[in-house]
Amino acid sequence: MAILKELVHQCPVTVRNSVLYYNLTELQTFISKISEDITVMEDAIITPFYICSKGILEIYDYELNIRLVEFKQYERYLLSRTGASQMKEIDELIEDKLRRCYVEIVKPDTVLSIKRLDNYFDYVKSSMDIKQRVDGAIEKFDVNKLYLVYY
Repeated sequence: MAILKELVHQCPVTVRNSVLYYNLTELQTFISKISEDITVMEDAIITPFYICSKGILEIYDYELNIRLVEFKQYERYLLSRTGASQMKEIDELIEDKLRRCYVEIVKPDTVLSIKRLDNYFDYVKSSMDIKQRVDGAIEKFDVNKLYLVYY
């Protein structure tokens, strides 16, 4: 099985201020060619950015959190991210966004499906919220200017 961190680092990179940015579309294409699921060896965060001649926009609220956990902690994660005390207090749109941007892998398993990663990439690329932010603050949105940083 391919290791996520190694796959990401095999893709073409753009370097700005010592930060490695991977084009989302190129990374998605590269990973889609892998015929097996991906191994995750450690917790990871993949954060999207929009890069253009006018600057860099960090889209931190769409970061993908990949967590290796001892037991399912999804509800606790949602409550801590939203500040809610009960699940019923969380707006459906917020819950949907957080669900799409969070992956729990229960140990001893270390497998992340390519489909799950691909779904995340598609979600970021098609997000109307991201498009509106870019259109309103920087320039007309261009999906090819979406980049990811792997932490």
